Amino acid sequence: MVFLLIFVYYSVHNLTNIFNQTKKETMIKLKSFILLALFIPLTVLAAGQSDNFNAKTSAGNDGHNTFMETSLLRMQDRVIVGIDLSVIPSVTKMDERLVRTHASFKVGYKLSKNVFSGSLGVEFTDEMFLPLTLEYKRYFNQEIWAPYVYVQSGISWHLRGNMESHYHTSNYSHYDTGLIAMAGFGYSVTSLLNEFYFSLGYAYRSYIETYPVSWDDTQVDDRSMHGIAITAGFNF
Repeated sequence: MVFLLIFVYYSVHNLTNIFNQTKKETMIKLKSFILLALFIPLTVLAAGQSDNFNAKTSAGNDGHNTFMETSLLRMQDRVIVGIDLSVIPSVTKMDERLVRTHASFKVGYKLSKNVFSGSLGVEFTDEMFLPLTLEYKRYFNQEIWAPYVYVQSGISWHLRGNMESHYHTSNYSHYDTGLIAMAGFGYSVTSLLNEFYFSLGYAYRSYIETYPVSWDDTQVDDRSMHGIAITAGFNF
């Protein structure tokens, strides 16, 4: 968990180097808040699950019992908390190539082979956004190794840029609230306490930019994009 958190942090750090100096203090505060928001609930939940697991396995520690406990994690109906990171190479309607990076904190509920979850995260294109999404995931079995399909949709808000304040922004642009949609397939594996997963999918995002071309005129560009979403994550 610690290594993945560090990886997410440095991914965000490298991407934010493209921002100018006036944005750095805000970005540092935001990254610290995101890491704190991810670390505290995951640490508390991990400690609780560790105690639970120790109580269950106190009666025996042979390989068969370990296998059974790992299988039980897959079969249990339970609350799920986790994080994931998506990298999405995309092409816009204006034939631009760019890479979206999306890190999110998820909370959901697993019911049999179905998982219903919501997420809040941070997204980077050539700008920075705050996405809020809902996801449905369906496993094909309840074994330790399980393939699955998923669909996800939501909205994403721009976190900087304001056409009404030309003197306080770097780009003067306004970005409409964007719609996000993803669908794909993946594979997951359960360990004694966690689930790790990897997926590939198709991703679409609306991306409407309005910017001034003169003091009394503006232009609207539709830079909506689609691409391949490569996602890795884990949950408890």
